[in-house]
Amino acid sequence: MANKKHKRPKKQTARTGEPLRAAGVLFEADTDYGHIEVGERFFRGHRARLLFVDGALESAMALERGERQTLLFPYLRRFDEAVRLRPEQMASGDALLIGGGGFVYADHFLVTHPGSRMDAAEISPEIIDTARRYFSLSALESGERAERFRLSASDGVSFLLGTEKTYDFIFNDAFCGRDFDTGLLGTYGIILTRAHLKEEGLYVVNFVTAVNGPLSLPGRRLKKRLLRQFPHVLLLQADETRSPLERQNCVLIAANREL
Repeated sequence: MANKKHKRPKKQTARTGEPLRAAGVLFEADTDYGHIEVGERFFRGHRARLLFVDGALESAMALERGERQTLLFPYLRRFDEAVRLRPEQMASGDALLIGGGGFVYADHFLVTHPGSRMDAAEISPEIIDTARRYFSLSALESGERAERFRLSASDGVSFLLGTEKTYDFIFNDAFCGRDFDTGLLGTYGIILTRAHLKEEGLYVVNFVTAVNGPLSLPGRRLKKRLLRQFPHVLLLQADETRSPLERQNCVLIAANREL
């Protein structure tokens, strides 16, 4: 079962919980992985291009000159904070991004860490094609960065089963919502992920949960599950201006060594 490629369940595709709609629609299509829509609008102080899947916001890329690598999602800025916890690996490390979306974070990572390398696994061929046409992927696959970037059209479990490579950073941006008993966030997936981390490596997960209160149960369960395989786990609220009682993007950082 671990080798099987799973379709993204509807209502589990959102990288953020923001109920936005695209304005100035550039492209839309129905796929096996949901309805894709690309549009442009003013978003968080920037003119931005947005990727939606089944109406849920997946990626946002700033369009102003010199601003394309700006991280518009707070949880992606948390990803960057995690990288800075390992300064030696940050300069010239190997990273894996699971769930590419518009590949905005991959673009940012390789530009801001010019000695680093990144592999990426994205399950949807249609999202890959959309990212090439409208987002950062075509730039990643050409020029100098192409030598430091490798893309696989596969889910995270299948990708890890097919490689013996180990990483300094593994970023799980394949949204799993409440269903964390399967795939990379199940026990088997976590063990598999740990086996592909270097000793100083970090596993960084985007996960929607509340931080406190009754809606925090999914996050607390996932943290407990990670702690069975990693001695050190942090759960961080991505946007600290929001109430910790509401469901929102949080980031879990798991490590073999102290954080």
